[in-house]
Amino acid sequence: NVLAGIIYRVMEYVRLVVLEHSMKILLQVFMCALVVFQIARVVIMGAHAIFAVVLRLYSLMEAVVLVVRIDIMRIVLSVVNVFRTAINVEMDLSANNVIVADT
Repeated sequence: NVLAGIIYRVMEYVRLVVLEHSMKILLQVFMCALVVFQIARVVIMGAHAIFAVVLRLYSLMEAVVLVVRIDIMRIVLSVVNVFRTAINVEMDLSANNVIVADT
């Protein structure tokens, strides 16, 4: 009877030691998983920040291209107006029989 009690206590101790070690291993696995999720979160946040910067740069580029297009159109319209004015002056002069000397 005493031997059965000793065997029971040894088995209980072994069971507790195994349970403690398995819980420590499980805790380490959860800690590793937490670290992996934290790293993934940082990577995703970094990618989000980079995407936001790229999007803002694209919007800025789009605005600059729009301003440049408007300026180019103003220059083209100014050149067209100069030619139109010159043609109108020449037509007015020819209508009044004014001869412009070529130099």
